[in-house]
Amino acid sequence: MSVRTARTLGLPQSDMQPSFSPQNVPPFSFGQVPEEIPPLFHYTDAGGLLGMIGGKKLWLTNIHYQNDSKEYSYAFDMLRKVINKYESHLSHINLDSISKIMGPVFTFSLSEVRDSLSQWRGYCPDGGYAISFTNAQLNELLKEDNLFLGRCIYEEEEQERIIMRDVIGFTPEELFQAIKNHRPGVRRPASMDFSILSTLISNRIFRIAPFLKHKSFRDEKEWRLVKSIISANATPFQLLSDVMVLAHPKAVKIRSRKNLLIPYTEVKLNKDDALVGLQEIVVGPTPHSYFALEACKVLLRTEGYQPSVISVSNSEIPYVNW
Repeated sequence: MSVRTARTLGLPQSDMQPSFSPQNVPPFSFGQVPEEIPPLFHYTDAGGLLGMIGGKKLWLTNIHYQNDSKEYSYAFDMLRKVINKYESHLSHINLDSISKIMGPVFTFSLSEVRDSLSQWRGYCPDGGYAISFTNAQLNELLKEDNLFLGRCIYEEEEQERIIMRDVIGFTPEELFQAIKNHRPGVRRPASMDFSILSTLISNRIFRIAPFLKHKSFRDEKEWRLVKSIISANATPFQLLSDVMVLAHPKAVKIRSRKNLLIPYTEVKLNKDDALVGLQEIVVGPTPHSYFALEACKVLLRTEGYQPSVISVSNSEIPYVNW
């Protein structure tokens, strides 16, 4: 059990021997693009490319409609595991209720891998593009309210450290202040108020949940732009459909994919309608690689770009799907 949590809950000094050290946990969520990270690529089809370059918009997909069947819920499974393993005294918290809250979170995927066979197959099997934005363009996006960038974490040991540090690691001052804010004028031992602790933990796990993924997806080396659409009128246990509509009448849109309806939200790339900050475009495997490459360059010219400034090349992967 961590020293900080024990103190927070008012437990005896004898119970305060740390069994887990949340040290050396690297940051994984950013309000600005770190200078040291490699270029990040978004894999998309022709329609997605046209929407970004011509329409100057990104489509962020609701997190519950991604290709990972445990998306978002995985973080709650890890939280339960950490509590059972290191902080069993927190088992009073109703984790089942927390895990059922489906927040309106939308994501846009990026990858450190420039030319990935698995991602060509997974995200644009009939042909597509890997697009890299400049850091200046990404930083402009991050000025948007409720939008931030994060690196996905796949290794369980690192996920446990993050949960210990960023979800359960309260100071006594933080919890007592929460009690005071929640019930003005009421002062009581923190160990008696698990409902407030539950609220604090749920607020924190919601923020990191989009970045904790199962280790089977580690080869994607994914980063995410994440946007949370919050409504002051929404209650914690409302259905996802109700919460998204309450957020804003036009904030959530619907598109189709393989005969499914997918909720998404749009983010404008540049508010002043300037050209999108592109760094590189990789044209995916195709039987007509020369013509696909030339058509991409024509698109850039018609939209006002100088192709000589933006690197445009064909994939080097000899993948055949035709």
